Amino acid sequence: MEVPKVGKFNIVYFDNDNERIKVEDDSDLQMAYALALSTDGKVKFFIEVGHQPAQPSVQVKPEPVV
Repeated sequence: MEVPKVGKFNIVYFDNDNERIKVEDDSDLQMAYALALSTDGKVKFFIEVGHQPAQPSVQVKPEPVV
């Protein structure tokens, strides 16, 4: 999928309850870091472009952002 050069986007991840968490500030990133420490050391971030919200996988297994 090609990301448009202009437009809004969100960075999100899903917590242990499959709740979508939008990263808006440093405290949201700190929560993601705490989640990674409490699980297997990984969190998978998603970039939502336009009106295409990210969907949690059936089994949430956080992975690092490369």
